[in-house]
Amino acid sequence: MRHTLLIAWLLLLPLASQGATIKVYFAGGQSNATKKWAEAITAQLQRDDPSAVVVWKQHSGTPLREWYTGYSYSGNIGRQRYYLTDIHNPDPAAAGALEAAFHDLRARGDTPVLSGIFWFQGETDQYIPQSRRDDRYYHDILAFRDAIAEDFQVSHLPLALAVVYEGRGGPTSKNLQAIRDQQIALGERPDIRTYETIGLPRNDGVHLSESAAQRLGADMAK
Repeated sequence: MRHTLLIAWLLLLPLASQGATIKVYFAGGQSNATKKWAEAITAQLQRDDPSAVVVWKQHSGTPLREWYTGYSYSGNIGRQRYYLTDIHNPDPAAAGALEAAFHDLRARGDTPVLSGIFWFQGETDQYIPQSRRDDRYYHDILAFRDAIAEDFQVSHLPLALAVVYEGRGGPTSKNLQAIRDQQIALGERPDIRTYETIGLPRNDGVHLSESAAQRLGADMAK
């Protein structure tokens, strides 16, 4: 039975005076997108911009199609359940975590601007045939990013993407390599930066050590 862990963490530091323009970032993914990783991203961003806000959500063991899919899944295409809880929900009675952060900032008189996405996810997609075929993961990541940009009304939304890897004492599987290849290809786009995770210390062949997660997070936010 797959275990799914949901952790929500929102860091809103009252360092800017009311009425300020606040840069907001979303950091998320599956189990390697840990709190330590998100904290390192936040600390690095706040070195240059003390008022920067990072909204973090994590869902362990979760393929991309639980956020966004370009093929029919659960009867529909596009934004999925974790998009609605993590990002934006069109239901007036509900709000995604990122959307809620915008509401809170506006309530105190600030102007939030979505300024980037940090994403560490993809290990589980090796088990999803649709993700491996026809560059589906590649196209769905772009559509996922574009949907967020649309919902938060920004024309340019940079994406920092960690390239997944599993050591497990040997070479990675051809199925995971199919996802890695698509992630690496995304890095050829001018608005996406990719970060290789091969060689970073891991606790079990899959999950980064705490120090490695912190190092990666800081590098991705530079």
